[in-house]
Amino acid sequence: MSHLSAAVTVRHALTPITIIGALIAAASAQPAPDLTPKSLRLFADTRRGHFGNPLPENVFPDTQRQQLGTVEFDKSAAGQKVRFSLRLAKTSAGLGRIAYSDEATIDREGKLHFTLPLARNWPIGAYDVVISRGGRELGVLSYLVKAAQSRATPIAVSAIRISRLTEVETLEPAPEPRPGDRSLRFTASTSGVRTEGATIGWTLSALDTDAGPDPDIYSTTIAQLPLDNSDLIFNVRLPRDWPTGLYRVQLTLDGAPLAAHEFRIDAGSPTAH
Repeated sequence: MSHLSAAVTVRHALTPITIIGALIAAASAQPAPDLTPKSLRLFADTRRGHFGNPLPENVFPDTQRQQLGTVEFDKSAAGQKVRFSLRLAKTSAGLGRIAYSDEATIDREGKLHFTLPLARNWPIGAYDVVISRGGRELGVLSYLVKAAQSRATPIAVSAIRISRLTEVETLEPAPEPRPGDRSLRFTASTSGVRTEGATIGWTLSALDTDAGPDPDIYSTTIAQLPLDNSDLIFNVRLPRDWPTGLYRVQLTLDGAPLAAHEFRIDAGSPTAH
């Protein structure tokens, strides 16, 4: 009997270990939540809000100042926190810039509802909803803001301004750049509207420098860019110091010259033209 009693004691001692092991195995077998955004729905700003009928083709009118939308995930993502960011992909207010970003929690149905108010009409163009977590991008869903009424007026432009990017990643005016200003930004402010967009071109040329002339150091073209009293920006970075001498930056609109600016880069104190 003592031998049987010992066997029973051992059997009972092993039972909870077996159960705990099974629970650990079951927990480890649970699939990780799928945080990839599946779809995006936009809604008119009505009393029904996010429960109304989705807008067709994921397009907001620019006159809808409060944007309502829903990002849909797999239901396994319920309760998970992600970062919701709104990026100006190609708009009359800029390109590639994050306009809004915040942490958000996916609801129990696997949905993330957002409301984005603006005190004026929304800039026209293409937007990206960027979902990320821990600095890793999980997915991008895009939509458009279109003008409720098409407009086209003459485009005028200010003088081109030059800025340098400092070591602490801030911009400061640089009308007389130095050779060590490897990152330069050229900005021109426009007045006028093109809701259907225009083709913008930038070209930086070396006219007379230590390295010789170069008609196209760097150039870029942006097609169908909506304009509405917009700032046009051209960023240029050189991997080494700039050769000293005379340079020219030119801005075009639909292939026609719109503005140009000549400037010098000298080791001393150059004078901008």
